[in-house]
Amino acid sequence: MKYIFYVLGILLLTLSISFTIQSDLGTSPFDAVLLGLSIRVGLTVGSWVIIALTLSCCNSFLIRQRPDVLGLLTAAITGIGIDSVVTPKR
Repeated sequence: MKYIFYVLGILLLTLSISFTIQSDLGTSPFDAVLLGLSIRVGLTVGSWVIIALTLSCCNSFLIRQRPDVLGLLTAAITGIGIDSVVTPKR
């Protein structure tokens, strides 16, 4: 039951990020960076979330620690969810 609430919470987070981006009222600093990269470089916002996920894995490799699996799962679901809702303005 707790995993259902976990995934529903992530999906709610993803939906709120998507609506914030689409409303043009401003986003959080991290989402603003991802949105700016999306507009300038051309990849989607969700793709940039996945790239940040990859960099997090590289960081954990460099410091010789095991990456946080739930953090990676959260980032992956968030990236996919944002891509399914947001189409950035060009």
